[in-house]
Amino acid sequence: DPRRPVRIVAIMLGRAGDLRALQRIAATTSGQAAAITRYSQLSQAIFQMTAQALCPPCASPAAS
Repeated sequence: DPRRPVRIVAIMLGRAGDLRALQRIAATTSGQAAAITRYSQLSQAIFQMTAQALCPPCASPAAS
């Protein structure tokens, strides 16, 4: 339903998955996909993806 869009956000843990496929899936919904290699990176990945979804210009590297 275009009036109620849903963004797909995917976080791949490890290197065994297909990040490019996840990125393509997420892109179809204006979502995001990221890969992390350690559980300790999970909270930072969630924070960054949430910030990007709520305020794209705020989360860009140029805003830092």
